[in-house]
Amino acid sequence: MSQNPYEHNPYAQTQPMGDGGADADVDAYQEPKGTSITAIFSLVLGVLCCTGPLAVPLAIIALFRTGHGKKGGRVLAIIGLILGLIGSALWVGFFVSAQSSIRQQMKYGEFFAALEQDDWATARGFMSPDLSAATSDEELAEFAAATDSAFGTVVSVPDSFGAYLRSQSDPVAGPLAQELMMASGGFNLTRMPQVQIYEFTSGAAAVGFVVTPSVQSAAGVPSLAEVRITDGTTTVSLAEVAGYEFGVGGGADEGAGASEVESELDGAAPAGEVAPEGDGTGAVNGDGTGG
Repeated sequence: MSQNPYEHNPYAQTQPMGDGGADADVDAYQEPKGTSITAIFSLVLGVLCCTGPLAVPLAIIALFRTGHGKKGGRVLAIIGLILGLIGSALWVGFFVSAQSSIRQQMKYGEFFAALEQDDWATARGFMSPDLSAATSDEELAEFAAATDSAFGTVVSVPDSFGAYLRSQSDPVAGPLAQELMMASGGFNLTRMPQVQIYEFTSGAAAVGFVVTPSVQSAAGVPSLAEVRITDGTTTVSLAEVAGYEFGVGGGADEGAGASEVESELDGAAPAGEVAPEGDGTGAVNGDGTGG
């Protein structure tokens, strides 16, 4: 019987042994897994904040794709999800605030309707107690006439989310809001400016209200401490017509009260003493008797 010439061939290839066998060699030469593109996009959209609602679904998809080590970037997906939820919450808050502002503006439109009908009682129902007390019916009529002369009558008020966004980006509305805030004494919670774009018969104009959130008006909305209208060229102000200072700590009632108290104190004697009698001219002799 002849001997097999390949039985002890030292150059023959042998199959590597081990737990993985051939699969172990395949795994050893696989390309790196890399980072999930979806996770990266979710993080970018989450950082932008304004695109938070888009970041949330992308982050959820990325979490599934990066599970069990399938892909890298799981931490990026988690961060993108958190930032996306924060951005979405801000969008919800902005939308709710916009809807509330739209409802208020539609209600404030009735203020102008009352002025056009010379219904001063209804118009006063929107005004703060101080502004109402400082403004006579003649001054309300003067403000109504000035508004009609400069802008005409109100045609429409913001009644949609699109109209609200337009007001926020209008080149006239921004400066008016800043002007009212500075006149109110800076940022505070007792005098808050709201500016919207109203359509008048002569065109669009920015209408600024300084509202007092803590004082509800008879009309069921925050009372008005100032109403100012401008188209960038002409400005009409109710507080200016009435001579009313609407800033924090101002107000006709407060000023009048302070003046009366000061006048009384000027003529009053110190505590525990009796005021000397005079001849009505205010002159007093050195001995305490009237001259």
